[in-house]
Amino acid sequence: MNGDDVITWADQEEIGYGTGEPDLNFGLNLGVDYKGFSLGILFQGGYMFSGNISGLARVPYQNNSSPLEIHWDERFHETKNPDGTQPAVSMGLREHNDKFSDFWLRSITYLRLENVNLSYSLPKDWLSPVGIKNLNLFIAAQNLAVISNLGIWASEFDPEAPLTNNNYPPHRTITFGVNAAF
Repeated sequence: MNGDDVITWADQEEIGYGTGEPDLNFGLNLGVDYKGFSLGILFQGGYMFSGNISGLARVPYQNNSSPLEIHWDERFHETKNPDGTQPAVSMGLREHNDKFSDFWLRSITYLRLENVNLSYSLPKDWLSPVGIKNLNLFIAAQNLAVISNLGIWASEFDPEAPLTNNNYPPHRTITFGVNAAF
């Protein structure tokens, strides 16, 4: 507040962390080998950054789009859902719901299970009679899970992407394979 006892644009104050990129990135890479088995796990995360829910996530019917389920489940309605946490849904643009404010700003922290690799190398004495030098069976998975503090928006948004509903989440991939050397 600038002290003139009148609330205007001049009284705006920046809140949040600003850049949309984590001030702190972290990761933990774990690995263990035992009797031909190998397990590798990578956790990765970010802390101390803000995201602003925007676009069609804020204005569900803009440009003939369809609302997210959260718009209906969490919307305010004076009789059906007086404790709703989201603005009432209506056709067209509701300018007062689309203003930048701390209502749409989210402080973000997340932890992602980025990679898990499990493999087994068959013993060489099993393989040498058939002319194989090495045989490794493996399963690898990427983007298995993410824990974030996005609350009701956690199922809608990837915390590493802009908080709009026109981003694709990272693909969850599970791969099986065999590596052989002759």
